[in-house]
Amino acid sequence: MSRVARLRQRVTESERLSRILASVPKLMGARGITSPPMKGGLAVGCVVRDAEEYVDAFIEHYISLGAEQILFLDNGSLDGTVERIQRHPAFGSRVHLNFCRLRYGRWEVALKQFLANVLGEAGGWVLVADIDEHLSLPFASQDAYGLRAVLGYLDECGYSVVVTQMIDVFPPVLLFTGSQPLNVAEHRYFEWQSVNAHEYASFVRMTRCAVIAPEEVGLAFLTDGVRHRLYGLQRPLWLTKHSLLRPSAGAWLRHAHLAQAGQVADFSCPLIHYAFTGRLREKVEAVVRQGRYGASANEEYRRYARRLGQLESVRIASEGATPLTSPAMLVERGLVVASRRYRKEMQKSNAEAYADWVPRGGLRGEASCESAG
Repeated sequence: MSRVARLRQRVTESERLSRILASVPKLMGARGITSPPMKGGLAVGCVVRDAEEYVDAFIEHYISLGAEQILFLDNGSLDGTVERIQRHPAFGSRVHLNFCRLRYGRWEVALKQFLANVLGEAGGWVLVADIDEHLSLPFASQDAYGLRAVLGYLDECGYSVVVTQMIDVFPPVLLFTGSQPLNVAEHRYFEWQSVNAHEYASFVRMTRCAVIAPEEVGLAFLTDGVRHRLYGLQRPLWLTKHSLLRPSAGAWLRHAHLAQAGQVADFSCPLIHYAFTGRLREKVEAVVRQGRYGASANEEYRRYARRLGQLESVRIASEGATPLTSPAMLVERGLVVASRRYRKEMQKSNAEAYADWVPRGGLRGEASCESAG
């Protein structure tokens, strides 16, 4: 992309962000973020709609991980999402809520970049996450101590973008039981055989995202996986994102999965993805009915609806489904990577990191510098 084209893209993005800013009431104060994290801190931004079953698990995960602030941007929820957020004990201190009614299918990227700008203005790191995504920290403890170690490493090395890989986890059989809160312990299987890995440099060239990535650590662009298999999708399903970024260092979102103008870190993080809940069929039908997303995503959801039909349950696990009992499994299968320098720094920062690196739900990690390769 030429310099002129990039400039035009930034101008267009600025205009879109200005419209969003005008549409969001009470950005500051009780409903909005009051003190964005400084350098070395993390804030989490999430555009949310009709996801009450995810709210408690999402907030608890990121508070226990050490996030300083969580900002929800509600996009027209009609269920109990807003009430669940407001009832949480951390609401008003570490958990905040704003509202925006702009059409998600058209404004998704700008909404997420808006969150990144607001949360990152004081120099901290921002994770732009969907409500069903829980970040894990490779080779670090899953708490504020581990988070400080990881962010400190990123800042010291001058990185501004981290590759995140969606790891779909699921129960063996999904029952359409309604809006019970997500129980992460039930989602203990993952499927790696159906995930396709591609050269990351080719991904960067194909998408024209102007990021600088290290070549020596084997970063991959992942596609497909269990959802692709289960629903019989024709188009590749992207699993790779640039969800974790530092806007004050110049990185910004140009796509729901892509950052622009950043230095990519020499490791990747898993985004444990809880896509399969008891409301799945109901939510798929609502998306198809409302046409909420863009054309390609809406077609994808129509395939979901045809597959789920009027079933009361669906068996997700195939013969290739594996219990995710150790984070080392993700490293061994190439779904997550980390440089030797990064692993050495994490080992120095936290001697017990490997025993504690687990997705929420009771998995015990056992990776080490030696065993993880």
